[in-house]
Amino acid sequence: MLALNVAVVAPAFGQSYEEAEKKSNLGRAEYDKGRYETALGYFKEAFSLYPSEKYLFNCAKACLRLDDPEGAIYYYEQYLSFNPVASDRVQVENEVKQLRERLKKKGLVEVRLVSNPPKASVRLVPERRSEVTSTPGSVFLSPGEWKALFSLEGYPSKEMLVEARDAGKGQIVVEAVLRKGVEEVKLDPVEVKPDPVEVKVTPPNGLEKPGDAAFPMRAVLVAAGGAGVAVAGVGGWFWYDGWSAMSDAREKRDANEIDQDEHNKRYGAGRDDYVLGQWIVGSGVLIAAAAAFTWAMLPGDQQAPLPVTPGVAPTPGGAVFCLDAAW
Repeated sequence: MLALNVAVVAPAFGQSYEEAEKKSNLGRAEYDKGRYETALGYFKEAFSLYPSEKYLFNCAKACLRLDDPEGAIYYYEQYLSFNPVASDRVQVENEVKQLRERLKKKGLVEVRLVSNPPKASVRLVPERRSEVTSTPGSVFLSPGEWKALFSLEGYPSKEMLVEARDAGKGQIVVEAVLRKGVEEVKLDPVEVKPDPVEVKVTPPNGLEKPGDAAFPMRAVLVAAGGAGVAVAGVGGWFWYDGWSAMSDAREKRDANEIDQDEHNKRYGAGRDDYVLGQWIVGSGVLIAAAAAFTWAMLPGDQQAPLPVTPGVAPTPGGAVFCLDAAW
């Protein structure tokens, strides 16, 4: 019997969080002194060390102090995307709406820069200062022609023409579809020989000799795909549990059942589970997708899949999902 055990190990967030908090505290100190540019730098460093919605919110507030509504919109949108159950979601959305109207009244055109895949670096020509450095994000341009340069590691860069015309017509969307190029490989000419004819002798009983059977790759891929689904299921549980804890903490605070300190403690713990769940779900989906892709690439003469039975194996710490394949 072959048993594949799937165990999930939580990443060590503690040290990164402490370093991020140090940067955030430095940013708040600079913010209080009116040095908003320096404060913004610290808040961005904090987010790079430990992705948390509060650092994005602080970035938005620093941009407002710097009279940079475009940057504030950019960070507010990331804040809401990172924390879709934010208690102040309606308030933030209203503020973003007001900032958009303020920029459009200046005659600027909103250009929404998106890419597939997302998170591509973006640069405008002619050059202009902007906090919008990756997709998706909205820039507000004066009427005219611009160029947007999209770049993402592993993909050829792409240049898109942006025609900013008539601010009254609303948002213009510019989407860059990035595709991996195929590198041309030149081969030296080689002598072509006819393939040898293979003569296969089968024993009288109709069975091949031991060791001649093909490796049961499809059975292994079935097991790997099931393992990926199991990992995604575990991640989904963390994700939902974190979301529930965050919502519960907010509701109890609003009902005055707990104080602000207890709310922060419960909300923080729920947020960590929420973020961890996202990472685990993503890992499980990648495992399952890789197994499915490999399956599709196998030649048709591969051995048929073996019977695979999912199960739950008891362990001292609880239960572990396993897949048993009978050889």
